[in-house]
Amino acid sequence: MSAEAFWRGRRRPAHTSYDERGRSGFSSTVWHFGHCAPRRSGIILSRYAMTAADDAEGERCAQHEIALLEGDVRLVMKVMIEELQRQPVDSPTGDHGNYFAVTGDLWRRLCEFCLNVALILRHGAYSPDLVVARTAYELAVNLLYVIKQGDRVRNGVLFRTRSLLEVADVFRDEPSGAEAVRILAKVPGEVVKEAEGLKKKRKSWCGKSISEMAKAVGVEGHGPLYAVQSWEAHGRIAGYDVEEIEKGGDLRRFKFESKRKPKEVEALALFMRRILHLVYWTVAKDWLGKLPTLPTTNPFEEEERK
Repeated sequence: MSAEAFWRGRRRPAHTSYDERGRSGFSSTVWHFGHCAPRRSGIILSRYAMTAADDAEGERCAQHEIALLEGDVRLVMKVMIEELQRQPVDSPTGDHGNYFAVTGDLWRRLCEFCLNVALILRHGAYSPDLVVARTAYELAVNLLYVIKQGDRVRNGVLFRTRSLLEVADVFRDEPSGAEAVRILAKVPGEVVKEAEGLKKKRKSWCGKSISEMAKAVGVEGHGPLYAVQSWEAHGRIAGYDVEEIEKGGDLRRFKFESKRKPKEVEALALFMRRILHLVYWTVAKDWLGKLPTLPTTNPFEEEERK
């Protein structure tokens, strides 16, 4: 299927229920400055000439995807809250309590960041949203790794211990730092020692890079995606596609404006929906032992777009 067909096809109705299709991983959106083509459950972004009609249709599709993202965030939060009120999660030990504290906080943060991606896109900004999307992506990768790799309960304890060490170090002269030290005193010594060793080596809570964690949980296309998001996060790229509108003589004039295309906005919103749904499937199964049906479209399915 051509890039044009991918963007101009027909869209399915916005509200049909679905259940998970048994996927264990996902293909990330691959961000680069090349051409556009479908790629498994991700897409490669493009910049090719479009007619005014194409541009208007693209903007409509982009706004539709933004609305789906915002609606899905509010939906999964509502469903999870209602299910947990009906079926509280059992925490048989203190270690389990740490596990649910970590996974619950990561889940809450992920929902907030996904919602903010939708709100920022709706107001026309794009580059800042790549930074917000980068944090959401890191939250998702860490959360999936905690749940799916090795001993999930010990992962939760180790993650929280590393977090407490960071707070104790940065806020050593503040009440929050003293509280972190107090909690750390109750953590098993071998766990604290392991977390301290990783911190000294400037490694993550599990000793793996975000790239290694992403690969372990089934992400494809991490490198290009994370590179572009990191460029924006750290201000490391500028002047790449600035348009020079006048040359000659002693005068040079440049046009500074966002080059974001509707297709790129739609791609980012769709990518965030895929992250949100994948983590929802994982967290719901882990906490509830079941997957409540969502009255929305499955973002991993091939959609017909109108």
